[in-house]
Amino acid sequence: KCSRSNMESIYARNFNFPNVKSTWDNIYLQKISSLKVNFLKDFNFKILNNILPSGYWLSKWNHNVNSKCDHCGETESVEHMLYSCIRIKEIWSLISFALNCNITWKNIVCGWPSYVIDNKILCYNLIISIVSNTIFRTNSKCKFDMRNYGTVNIKRNVCETIYYYISIQDDVNLTDLFIIFCDKILQLLL
Repeated sequence: KCSRSNMESIYARNFNFPNVKSTWDNIYLQKISSLKVNFLKDFNFKILNNILPSGYWLSKWNHNVNSKCDHCGETESVEHMLYSCIRIKEIWSLISFALNCNITWKNIVCGWPSYVIDNKILCYNLIISIVSNTIFRTNSKCKFDMRNYGTVNIKRNVCETIYYYISIQDDVNLTDLFIIFCDKILQLLL
């Protein structure tokens, strides 16, 4: 018998939702199963299981990696890297405005656990996954190239990635609603 992830209990407690199988089935459907892009599925799986590397954890194995955020000097946890750093918060604020919803750390990790999955929720989760993954890839590349992450234009990288997904929309079955949301986001980020 497979046991459930220990992180499920932690996230349910921290995000104040019931730690029951039906909730987690909905989360895994939103964040993994419904996505058509495998590396985004893998990325979300790592977030859900708290195994995504951040500066804090990488610095324990490689002393050349700084445990602090290059932009603000805070300890770089996964939450800090993907959501709570002031420069990243600005991006999420603009995306929240474009989507007319308040994106939180809970949404990045778990989607909308109590919502019925519809086209809008699927689009939100895909956009959040794309943006989060772009932030992570940019941060990781800077660490491995020994570049200062604080000087990289993350908004530009997010825009380039969104343009890429729009260009391959037929390959990954994206909807018109996704394109509308992306257009709104691009107008605010550019």
